[in-house]
Amino acid sequence: MPPPPSRRDRHAPTRALACLAASLLLVNGAFLLWPEVDLGPDLPREAPVREQVVFEMIEPTRQPPPPANPLPMPPPPPLTSDHVPIEVPDERLVEDIVRDLELPTMPAPDVPRRATPAPRPGPPAPPAPPAPPAPVPSGPPPADDRIVEQPDRSPSLSGQALPVYPRNASVSGFRGSARVRVLVNTGGRVTDAEIVERVRFERNRETPVASFPPEFDAAILDAARRHVFRPARDGGDRVRAYAFISVSLDPPE
Repeated sequence: MPPPPSRRDRHAPTRALACLAASLLLVNGAFLLWPEVDLGPDLPREAPVREQVVFEMIEPTRQPPPPANPLPMPPPPPLTSDHVPIEVPDERLVEDIVRDLELPTMPAPDVPRRATPAPRPGPPAPPAPPAPPAPVPSGPPPADDRIVEQPDRSPSLSGQALPVYPRNASVSGFRGSARVRVLVNTGGRVTDAEIVERVRFERNRETPVASFPPEFDAAILDAARRHVFRPARDGGDRVRAYAFISVSLDPPE
């Protein structure tokens, strides 16, 4: 059975409050007096970062009010027949149009011309004197045209041409040789050829004859005209001169 209220301790609440205050003081002192932990030289200590907030005041922009009486737009210029708007999509097109444009030419005004009087017939002209006769060239002809019979240096053979035996020969097995006189020009070419002697070979014998069958003479002269010479010289100039060559004709084997 609990004791009556008159018998309870009156100082119990005071002691409870004192114990509570002492325990708070003890906990706070232990927190403040607790030793700081050494993190070592290798661990840097970072300072606390403090955030800084900056406020900037921006004034609102204001537009000027429109004028009370705005000016009216000017009217467009009037269009005339001389000024017609042309739509040009490209400058190159304008250049082509201008380049291809042909301006019309104005006809020249008709100016009346004065009629020129007809010339009066004058006295007849005297007859012209007869033309003088052409001068006859005197002296030797030019070095390129004259023929020297005995030049300082006679033509010398530099290229020989062989005769072509006639296919349709009138005489079978014909063999012969001819001495031909040729005229050599200043370029070393034969301009004329003439057979002066003929020799026919029969049974290992040489027989002079007066003529050969026509096809053999033609073959010999053709070969003679295809010979090439060094031109003759007389007095240091090239001249035309005669030379003698021998052309032999043998049947093909």
